Amino acid sequence: MRSALAPALLALALAGNPPAAPTYSTDPPPRAVDFGDEGTIDWCSLLDPAPLRSLGAFQTPSAVGFEHCLSSAGDGAWVRVGAPGSAADDYPSAPVERASDGSTVLTVENAPDGECVKQVAFPGGGVVEVTARSAQGTPLCAAVDVQVGAVRAAVAAGGPGHVEVAGPTLRTADPCAAAPAGVVRSTRVLASAEPVRLPLSHTCRWRPAYGGPNGLTVTVTLTHETAEAGKGREETTLDGTPLAVHQSPVGCTAVVPVRPAQDGQEVVSVTARAANGTDKCPISGGIARAAAAALAG
Repeated sequence: MRSALAPALLALALAGNPPAAPTYSTDPPPRAVDFGDEGTIDWCSLLDPAPLRSLGAFQTPSAVGFEHCLSSAGDGAWVRVGAPGSAADDYPSAPVERASDGSTVLTVENAPDGECVKQVAFPGGGVVEVTARSAQGTPLCAAVDVQVGAVRAAVAAGGPGHVEVAGPTLRTADPCAAAPAGVVRSTRVLASAEPVRLPLSHTCRWRPAYGGPNGLTVTVTLTHETAEAGKGREETTLDGTPLAVHQSPVGCTAVVPVRPAQDGQEVVSVTARAANGTDKCPISGGIARAAAAALAG
């Protein structure tokens, strides 16, 4: 049987318009970036204050816990580089720009407190978050764009530096193994929750698969803080013993010390957040205490 397709192909050939041949890109695939040990990243190696000087008197950057590096200006503006505080799937409709080096830049939608927030994702899974705010409490996206370029340049030149670790430290602990799973899942809404570690971070998020963006979410963060850091917290009680917390309309963060460290202490910080107005401090406090006991033991 003669194919019905043959006359059509012949007609195209006679018309001088043969079917176009498929094209293939000869560009090499983007190189996967190895950030090394994610627990020991020196975030200040990715923050370059030099190009910021046209925007203000930005100072030498300094580390903030294990997760970030901060450069501030005398007028109150600041720029921060560090691990992401959220996952890309939290912003399914956020604009994403793609670069020739294989990286992408996601602009976080509805960033809090007048901040401009962008996440740079590299092939291989490394994600760096850049945040800035002006002295007037408005987004400072010009500074973020400058630092996104500085991050790309530093990664292309060999990646981030790393801090040296000596002795026991939460810096090298797994935040997803820190809180006993049985304690987290003892809250009915979290009975099916699974832990997910945010990229390059010391933070683990527990969220039930069916919970949705407004459902109960618990994040466990291992970090270092100075003595000044806890002054804004209030003290409550849990099972008759004191607990340092910070409450907001949608959540409660409980902080429990694990061990003394240089210029402060290493702590486990647990935040329970949900759209409803129920008291979340018993949830975050119970998990934080269980994690601190496990980490100290």
